[in-house]
Amino acid sequence: MPPMSANSISVPHVHLPKPENLPLGWGAFAELSSLGRSAVTAVLDARSAPEKRFRLRDALGVLPPPSLPATAYDPVFGESADGTAHDVYCRVVRVSGDATALFVGGALQILLRLAEVLERETTSLEPEQAVQMFAAIESVLSAAVGKGAVAHPAAGPSLASAADAVAPRPMDRWIFGHHVFVVLIQGLIVALHHFESVLTASGTSDVDGEGALDAALRHLTELLTGSAIALRFTGAFSVGAYNDTVRPSMMPPAAPKGMSGLLSSDHAFLVHRLTALKPRFATLTLAHQPAYRQFRDAFASTYDAHRFVCQQFTGDEKASLRTTAKAEVPAVEVLDRFKRSRLALFPESPDPDAPAG
Repeated sequence: MPPMSANSISVPHVHLPKPENLPLGWGAFAELSSLGRSAVTAVLDARSAPEKRFRLRDALGVLPPPSLPATAYDPVFGESADGTAHDVYCRVVRVSGDATALFVGGALQILLRLAEVLERETTSLEPEQAVQMFAAIESVLSAAVGKGAVAHPAAGPSLASAADAVAPRPMDRWIFGHHVFVVLIQGLIVALHHFESVLTASGTSDVDGEGALDAALRHLTELLTGSAIALRFTGAFSVGAYNDTVRPSMMPPAAPKGMSGLLSSDHAFLVHRLTALKPRFATLTLAHQPAYRQFRDAFASTYDAHRFVCQQFTGDEKASLRTTAKAEVPAVEVLDRFKRSRLALFPESPDPDAPAG
């Protein structure tokens, strides 16, 4: 059985590379075609929201379309949800090919739709939060074309006024919010690859490692902040809509048991990379601690945002869909456990005397 009725959602699929196939840092985007690079630069340099939407459509037309999977994207669900089932549910199609073009194309696709959604729908966000979320996606495009890791776009999105904004369709917002989140997670993975390369270079050469390391940490912080906002954006509808429409869509027979955003292969790969880098974070010197603390706080805020959305819909007692009937655990407690285990990857203050990893 498909994860949801085809009539229940209008959000198109997003085409993205597998997380393990993402470019190994921003330098890899030198392979992006000059035409694609110019088109992305035009998006970032747009002077108004209407021009930005025009440039986004133009850029999507310039990049080669993703090659669809050779077989129909309709896997048979097993007894329990897994990463593949999560992709099906969230309308994420994994494609192969030029990873730089695929990643940029996915980010452009989501940025264009986000611009359209912010101009039309309510979000539950403060205006500055909506702009931050939008700018976080732009920052990965900026880094990809060599304009610097943190974007300073000439024009942000146009936001719907309270009088004109329409309420989102719950399933559309739920799925599209996950698209925004997954693009930011993929951006975090590439940014972590970049951070590791800068950290390695700073320990083996006289390159400006100090400034480059802080810049890399600040970009990670910006992406984490955008991810936290995206989680709140995803849950911008009523508790009744969640209970009547969204939660049932994640349960049998509509979906395999145990469906959760935590099953995302992008999230799993991000945690894998963070775990591998744990010894390297411990080697950061005192000079980097202000940027490091901001990064650690932003990382914690993403789990706080996930908990906020979960508590908003399930309260403190309703069991997580990930737990079994025999061992039901409140959803917020599951997230609290994840937060504690993930934060353990990062000491509150790096040890300046720690040996290099």
